[in-house]
Amino acid sequence: MKKLQMLLERLLEEIEKEDEGILEQSSFQSVADNVTPLGTLVVSNTRDRLRPIVRDLQSHQVNLQEEAALRASEITRISRLSRFQEAEIKALIECLPDGVLIGTREGLSICNGSALRVLGVSSMDAIGDPAQQIRTFKAHWPDGRAMIESELPFLRALNGESVIVEYLLTRPNTGEEVYLRTAAAPILDEGEIAGAVAIHTDHTQLRMQAEQLRVALERADSLNLQLKRQTAELNAVLDALPEGLFIGDLNGIRRCNDRGLRQLGVDSIDELNIKVADLVERFDIRDMDSNLRLSPEATPFGRALRGERVILNLIHRDLRTRQDRIVRSSAAPVELDGQVVSAVAVDIDITHQIKDHLESEALNLRLDRIVTERTQELSQSHANLAKALDEVEKLQDRLGAENAYLHLENNLHCNFDEVIGQSEAIREVFFRIDTVAPQDSTVLLLGETGTGKGMLARAIHARSSRKDRPMVMVNCASLPGSLIESELFGREKGAFTGAHALQIGRFELADKGTLFLDEIGDLPLELQSKLLQVIQEKEFSRLGSPRTIKVNVRIIAATNRNLQEEIAKGRFREDLFYRLNIFPVEVPPLRRRREDIPMLVQHFLHKFCRAMGKQVKRLSEATLNRLVEHSWPGNVRELENVIERAVITSQGDTLVVLDRFSPAAPDPEEDTGCQTLAELERGCILKTLKRTRGRIDGKSGAAERLGLHPSTLRGRMRKHGIQPLEWAIGQKGPAANPGSV
Repeated sequence: MKKLQMLLERLLEEIEKEDEGILEQSSFQSVADNVTPLGTLVVSNTRDRLRPIVRDLQSHQVNLQEEAALRASEITRISRLSRFQEAEIKALIECLPDGVLIGTREGLSICNGSALRVLGVSSMDAIGDPAQQIRTFKAHWPDGRAMIESELPFLRALNGESVIVEYLLTRPNTGEEVYLRTAAAPILDEGEIAGAVAIHTDHTQLRMQAEQLRVALERADSLNLQLKRQTAELNAVLDALPEGLFIGDLNGIRRCNDRGLRQLGVDSIDELNIKVADLVERFDIRDMDSNLRLSPEATPFGRALRGERVILNLIHRDLRTRQDRIVRSSAAPVELDGQVVSAVAVDIDITHQIKDHLESEALNLRLDRIVTERTQELSQSHANLAKALDEVEKLQDRLGAENAYLHLENNLHCNFDEVIGQSEAIREVFFRIDTVAPQDSTVLLLGETGTGKGMLARAIHARSSRKDRPMVMVNCASLPGSLIESELFGREKGAFTGAHALQIGRFELADKGTLFLDEIGDLPLELQSKLLQVIQEKEFSRLGSPRTIKVNVRIIAATNRNLQEEIAKGRFREDLFYRLNIFPVEVPPLRRRREDIPMLVQHFLHKFCRAMGKQVKRLSEATLNRLVEHSWPGNVRELENVIERAVITSQGDTLVVLDRFSPAAPDPEEDTGCQTLAELERGCILKTLKRTRGRIDGKSGAAERLGLHPSTLRGRMRKHGIQPLEWAIGQKGPAANPGSV
């Protein structure tokens, strides 16, 4: 900075001198020639060119001065920070529990108090350089060899090694020998060794504890070996005993010799490791004098666990031979610190001794009496069992009769008698219901309002294997959309506002039974997906409950809507339709079975006359014709209402129908167009097969009715694509795939 300032001052001086010379020369020349001084112009131009340079140099000088000041401030800050970090490091090292030494070959620069305490010196100067350390401290390796200077960890670190060694050192101040673990490493500065650091840890206490642990482990191994030997000897002694020996408590036998296993007729101790109460029952342990089964507390084990020493003659069963044995059982308690912890029992098999002894006759008589009593008990038990079996058979017969009677009563209310008719159309419906009722397949009842779909659903349930379980009915059109889900699947208490109690859903009520979903076409679209999932997975969850409930429910659905049109309009799910349309049954309207109207009129007439106490017995032919010719848009329900009104208004014994009927409208389902000869032939074959229930050969078969040979009829059926069961399934048009029937 100073040099730059001097240069600037010299430059200004030189410029001023040069300007003065040029001005003098120019002035002289101008006087002589009497012209304008040229030097004045030159000087002016030179000054103008040099003045910006000088200003730039002056500005640069100021910048350099400011930068120098900043550098001086930064150097001061870094120096202060370096001193603070150095103090922090020294404080941290001083807090370490291990001794830390940092230094060079000339001596140590850092030594904490722990190092002075571990090495047994009072100051860092007492430690000295490596050469002094080998003289100050007497160090030797664990094998007794003295440590030389080149083996010192600090010196090895100064030579570039990183070492961890363990050795013995004698403290100078106390003469105490300590076991040290030293870790040393070099301090590198740009690849050069600038010093070394060594950390000394006193492992004397740890070494002593390890030695004590080693001695304890050796002692434990010795005791364990001695215990194993004593246990083996004891086991050999127990197995050599001629009597059965048992050790345990009320929770089971924990030790038993081979003789004891043979006495009880078992193969392993695991069969005896059960409670004494179970042992008494399994081996039928009885008192020999009273022949009564002992309670667990009265057994030798139970009495010994109460501190008694007992000898009892017992009878128990040998599981292998299924024979009784007589043993003399001696039991005594096992005490530890004044407390009974277990019991020991020794059983001597005296069965043969008693039988061979002269005085054993009384015992044999008693044993015979016991056997006789047991035999009589068994005989009485067999007699009681036979009597009980006879009672069970009678009850079964009675239950079967009652069941048959209940089924008969149920059929009187739920059989086809509810659906009156003998027309071909209704007989076809009866046949299809008889076909599908024993199965668990889903049934879809299709038909107009008032055709009797609910009665047919009850008839299907009554003829199924689920007839002993309830049939739960749900009218999907009568329930508000907000309540249908809780009605079908149930709800937990507090599931929503107003749910003050637990409600069981219809699916759960119909478990192992039948669920009749009436007016399924009116089910809201958002609930159709949930219904589909329940039908597929056979499980659901109540509203407000995370628990999944599995159910086994047969589904019968009914609707008066055209579900294909509902699907096209987006109001019914197509996948739900195919899940329900497994076995469709189309219930014909009353206008397609007019021949059944007279029977229905008589049925309803008798029904309402009995209910109202009237004697209306006759019906004019004109009135009957009017009823037959009516189109009956409300079907059987409308006919029933008309007859009920007529019975109410009729005063004599003749039924008077006051209703006015419009002319019969043409059936929209009847095909008024012309058919081809092939269609007529195909329809005739199908109609004949329906009448014969699919029978082709034999008397009254379809071939005989059509006047054809059976093979010819089968050929015509193949020609028109008629499958063997198409007449029953109700397919329309040629079957597309013979394997789908």
